[in-house]
Amino acid sequence: MAKQQPTLTELTELLFQQVVYLQETMKQNIAQQTELSYKLNSIEVKVNLSELKKVEEQQTERLASYLDHFCIRLQAINEQHYKVNKSINSKKILYLILLNIFFFLVTCLCIYKLK
Repeated sequence: MAKQQPTLTELTELLFQQVVYLQETMKQNIAQQTELSYKLNSIEVKVNLSELKKVEEQQTERLASYLDHFCIRLQAINEQHYKVNKSINSKKILYLILLNIFFFLVTCLCIYKLK
């Protein structure tokens, strides 16, 4: 047996009921939003300036201590790099470069002689 299809008037009536339900729901939502808006507008925020200044001073002190600590660490690292740089002076680097050039020339000469 085939199912009986709803008629056009039944479908129209069902659609009309859904539209009415949607309108009622929208009215309720608008009323709730208006009520929440009034409640939000009635909220008063009071700021305690002395407490706010105290927090600002604490954060400033904390930031200053972090900055001091960072500067101390940076200075220590710079001193280490200076010691390493001082231990490798330009004479040693020049000596190593000349030694590498000499080995390169000797290698090239050996390869040329072997051919």
